[in-house]
Amino acid sequence: MINYIKGDLLAVTNGMIIHGCNCSGGFGSGIAGQIRKKWPSVYNKFKKMPVGEKSLGRTQSCVITWTDDESLWVVNCFTQLNYGKDGKKYASVDAIRTALERVFKEANEFNEVIHSPKIGCGLGGLDWDSEVRPIFEELSNTYPNINVNIYEL
Repeated sequence: MINYIKGDLLAVTNGMIIHGCNCSGGFGSGIAGQIRKKWPSVYNKFKKMPVGEKSLGRTQSCVITWTDDESLWVVNCFTQLNYGKDGKKYASVDAIRTALERVFKEANEFNEVIHSPKIGCGLGGLDWDSEVRPIFEELSNTYPNINVNIYEL
């Protein structure tokens, strides 16, 4: 089930926070920049990923807390090769699909809720309704027991 929430994605305390990032080493703006400030360990792990096309579509899970009662993960989804703030399309629909397939599989395995911005639609330049939302809907149908919260400011 997909829920739309107006609120702060980084205020979440349980489940999987996912976000898109680039494959060229930048992690300083958008959601990534906010995550870097709040959880520097996520950025430190990001820096260990190889740059370039070989990372496109991959995911990198970073455990923030893990107890018997709750867990919080941040998942870096490598959705675009480059980045910019010029309004161009940087995110790749194919990379988002591949990354989200991995995220849903992992969420299913660990029975986690997925928390996401409109991934790829901010600085990534994609259109939510025509390019990204259909991927979430398809995967939600494949994994009907997974709750997905899409955050909007």
